[in-house]
Amino acid sequence: MDRRIAARRGLWSLPRVGDGRRCLRSLPQVGDGRKWGWLLVGFVILCTGQRAQAQDVAPEPQPPPEEWNQGAQAAPKPVTPPAPAVNVPNVRETTLGSAEAAAGCGRQRHPGLSEDPVGVGFFEADLGTGRRACPYSEVRIGGRGGAIIATSQFYGAIAADALISGSYSFGGKGEIFGTLTPVHFQYVQNATLKGTATQFGQLTLGGLLVALKYRDVTVSPYVRVMLPTASTPHVRTVGGEVGAAGDFRPLMVLAVHGYFGLDLSGGISSAPPQVRVGIGLSAGVTYAPATWFALAVDVQAHFNSVADLDVLAPALALRFRLYRGLSADLSAAIPVAGADRRLALALFSVGYRF
Repeated sequence: MDRRIAARRGLWSLPRVGDGRRCLRSLPQVGDGRKWGWLLVGFVILCTGQRAQAQDVAPEPQPPPEEWNQGAQAAPKPVTPPAPAVNVPNVRETTLGSAEAAAGCGRQRHPGLSEDPVGVGFFEADLGTGRRACPYSEVRIGGRGGAIIATSQFYGAIAADALISGSYSFGGKGEIFGTLTPVHFQYVQNATLKGTATQFGQLTLGGLLVALKYRDVTVSPYVRVMLPTASTPHVRTVGGEVGAAGDFRPLMVLAVHGYFGLDLSGGISSAPPQVRVGIGLSAGVTYAPATWFALAVDVQAHFNSVADLDVLAPALALRFRLYRGLSADLSAAIPVAGADRRLALALFSVGYRF
């Protein structure tokens, strides 16, 4: 009985959960098998419950020390600098600006390569030659020559002119221009009569205004005045011209041009003036296969000055860009119909665009 009570006391007086030393001291002595079995079962149950309780109860998070909070409050918050402003170009405006610059008069093979109509000229200075539609700033100097050989009529004549011309563009919106003939030479033979004359020639001044710019089309009216500067004895020749020039550039290498104008001229002397009123027109194309070369072909006509048809002539121009804005032009026109009896006219000039 005492042994059973002792056994019960030994069983129920097991140490508390987690007290390992008392658990070991309370083990029974060797040889007591039944006690050993019960104690082993109870020990396993208690230790397993302690482990499960330790796993079920998670430790509560501890607040950081007070000095950590003070340091965190005192430390300044990092300031992120603002991103630098980036100027993003307006794609639409850039595209439109590029398209506008490359359209109309801006569509050219090279700024120093001329794409103007062939301006040989059949009258004084540049009267009756029309005008280009696109304004430029340039200076040109050259010479023009023509010949009449009528063997059956025992008549012949040779004429030569020195020409100086220039123009100034106002931002591509218009230009003023002028042409001076500082030297005019003429040799005439009629049967046995011969004559030679060298004199100061005519001066013309004018202006042009771009009235229409729509895509690849440019239309510009112009006016030209011929001043009585020639040193012809006993007579002074004056005149003028009004008209409009057009230009169409569908491709970078191709330009279609033309003009229509009205011109008049008359002599001031003691005799009654002989006023001539004419109608001039021209149409042609300029083809520029390279930045240094262009070819222009025109058909020019003039009416009502001395006859119903004064002259109808195809004209050709070979244009070479020598260096940057420096260029050389070689032009020729051959009258094929009308009252003009000249075999041909040729013009050579060197110019610089700036």
